[in-house]
Amino acid sequence: MYSCSQGYLKKISDIAFECDAPVTIHFAETVGESDFSLRDLFNCGFDRNHLILAHCVHISPDDLKQLKSDHIYVSHNPSSNMKLSNGIARISEMLKEGVNISLGTDGAASNNSLDIWHEMRLAVLAQRAMNFGIIPSSEALKMATFNGARTLGIASGQIKEGSDADFTVVDIDKTWYKPLCEINSHLVHAGNSCDVFATMVKGRWIYFDGHFPTVDESRVVNKFMEVLKRLRDTGS
Repeated sequence: MYSCSQGYLKKISDIAFECDAPVTIHFAETVGESDFSLRDLFNCGFDRNHLILAHCVHISPDDLKQLKSDHIYVSHNPSSNMKLSNGIARISEMLKEGVNISLGTDGAASNNSLDIWHEMRLAVLAQRAMNFGIIPSSEALKMATFNGARTLGIASGQIKEGSDADFTVVDIDKTWYKPLCEINSHLVHAGNSCDVFATMVKGRWIYFDGHFPTVDESRVVNKFMEVLKRLRDTGS
């Protein structure tokens, strides 16, 4: 937000409103951003937009109260916030206020693994470590699934008629998923992305038994290495 002029922000708000598209913006990520408030965004027209606020680590008490609005969503990125020493958002407090919170990985520049399983675990443990509050494993799973879909405005994140056929199939035959009566806790605190057997998006398998049916992995890796070499040669 601090890197955009007021005029530029107004233009983004107008375009998003006309296209009925959500807007994602980093908000209160660092201490230095605490001078900017939701009121500043609303003055640029974002009070009418489907607004996704990433981070909200250093959000003011007044702004926190406004997060409950039905058009504002929060994306919690614990790994990135910790790696950059920005702190931890008080999501346990936000959840009590009824704020819709989803989980994010931010980006490869500030989070190496981009593993949503890791984010679920950190989201729970960081709140406890900071004495912010207790978040149940079931809530962490909800943030990684249903809340994420709701944040993006898509009919997914739950198994019911009318929802998209989006599934993640986990191999729960692993010893760390026993006993199954504690499956929510095991998924968050013991599981990891390597336990995923398959992933379906809109009825199409995009990952199955260690492979990506829709992507030529070797071609992607080779292209990446070509681009990396070109960048290094240019910089040398």
